[in-house]
Amino acid sequence: MESEGTSALAALSEATADAVEKAAASIVSVRGGRRRPSSGVVYAPGLVVTSAHAIERDEGIGVSLGEGRSLEASLIGRDHASGVALLRVEGLEAPAAAPASGEARVGEISLAVGRSARSGNVKASLGVVGGIGSFPGPFRGKRRGGRGGRRVANAIQSDAALYPGMSGGALLDARGGVLGIIAALPMRGATFAVPAAVAWEAAKRMESGAKPGYLGILTQTVDLPSSQRESTGQSLGLLIVGVEEESPADRGGAMVGDILFRLDGEGVEDAGDLLSLLGSAGTEAKLEVLRGGNVTALAVEVARRT
Repeated sequence: MESEGTSALAALSEATADAVEKAAASIVSVRGGRRRPSSGVVYAPGLVVTSAHAIERDEGIGVSLGEGRSLEASLIGRDHASGVALLRVEGLEAPAAAPASGEARVGEISLAVGRSARSGNVKASLGVVGGIGSFPGPFRGKRRGGRGGRRVANAIQSDAALYPGMSGGALLDARGGVLGIIAALPMRGATFAVPAAVAWEAAKRMESGAKPGYLGILTQTVDLPSSQRESTGQSLGLLIVGVEEESPADRGGAMVGDILFRLDGEGVEDAGDLLSLLGSAGTEAKLEVLRGGNVTALAVEVARRT
């Protein structure tokens, strides 16, 4: 007779296998460099999101699916702010992957999924989300203090193992929704992913040809103080945990510890909101931040990444 514990494990096993199977049709293998192939995630019909680090050339890029069919791909663009790239693949009939219904939570099950270029089979590994925030490694650039750098807000850390070719693939939740796009390199035994909201917004911007707005801040989502929720009309904001030296935000007076909650009169609750609003912002934006419990308005000149 099957014990209650064994039954629960069997149910969990079935659920994770179902999650991988659900996403598998939207996972492709990508050949974009001289080194080992990577993976990609179908973002929309004929469009694939992958890690920017995996695309080492602008031409001769290929995409393949499980049935062994290989298709040519063209590079639409690389978004250095988020670390993802967007490919156009003519004749690709794979369904678009579905983002997770909510943001990643520390402690939840996560599944790293990619596709092998050699066998065409999907590979998967199981782990948990170990952290969300600023981490060293694939998102490195230069910022004040000289260590670490330009990193993706709310980057997801998981202990799911990465097999060769899985970079650029999907980090899934237990229901098969995409939590993020796996960064090119694991660091210190951990897997890092760009949040789906950030990757999807970057892909949307690249598809439209819009140049991304750039402030030069490192942020993470936080709850607003209870005293501020009623006055601001929102429960979340972005805590500024880093300001790049000589960046637009630095010149505009933004400080570490500020909580950004509004840009040009629109609410900002997560990194996806910020990227979306920066995409349509003019040359100057009005930032509203909480500083020491008070609302402070900052006029910041928005730069455009090339």
